[in-house]
Amino acid sequence: MFKKMFIPIVVVPLLLSCASISKLLQKPTVKFEGVRFTDFSFSDLTLNCDLGVQNPNPIGVSLGGYDYALSINEQNFLNGEQTETIQVLANSTSPVTIPVTIKFKELYQLFTTMKGSDEVPYQIMGHILVNMPLGPLKIPFSAKGKFPAVKLPKISIQKIKVESLSLSGIKLNLDVNVDNPNIFGFALNNFNYNIDLSGERVISGMTEQQNVIPEKGKGTLNIPVSLNFAAAGSLISEALRTGKINYNLSGGGDFKTEYGTANLPFDMQGVAKILK
Repeated sequence: MFKKMFIPIVVVPLLLSCASISKLLQKPTVKFEGVRFTDFSFSDLTLNCDLGVQNPNPIGVSLGGYDYALSINEQNFLNGEQTETIQVLANSTSPVTIPVTIKFKELYQLFTTMKGSDEVPYQIMGHILVNMPLGPLKIPFSAKGKFPAVKLPKISIQKIKVESLSLSGIKLNLDVNVDNPNIFGFALNNFNYNIDLSGERVISGMTEQQNVIPEKGKGTLNIPVSLNFAAAGSLISEALRTGKINYNLSGGGDFKTEYGTANLPFDMQGVAKILK
């Protein structure tokens, strides 16, 4: 008889105790701290949504994870969840970072409907899962903002100036134009290049000087080239006669922006004017 009554006698006080503790505990709160851009490139970027989970209680609690939904231009774009466990100490605030990677190729169709836009509005919303004594609790969060509509810089050779001409050869100066259509500027470092003129490789190299290209602006890289008539006599004669020449420009460079540094390879063809 004693054994049968023992369990209720023990369990009932425990349940009453948990219920009393639950009434004394306050609901944790979630505060949006901001968004940071990381892992920037001209194909995608990662934004880190920073949250602060405040625990006002005299005992610690644990977070069981989160879920989120990302909308871009009021259209659902990406959903995700994470079951990471984070401990929040008593009477303290712990940070929670939600990384979201946005692929620009996946946004192509959306970007085509937003021609001319320099920024793209987004909203991220979801829930933080808090493990409370009487069960898990979902706390909602929501934040809005804008990220830049990243556009590829345009790199081209607009003109080739003849610096000097002699019996042994010719010295040229190539003006490589960098057109930045973005609302952010960048510093161009380690610009490496391969230049073909009329199908012939004439020079390969790397610029040592850093070039700053302003937002919505242009910059010019000057590349000197020396050719001898023995190696490229017909090429030079035809270019001087017509006043223009076909080129192929390939290579890459480090584009340092306020969102991070991205390497951009390029390979393009065109026709450049010859200035005497």
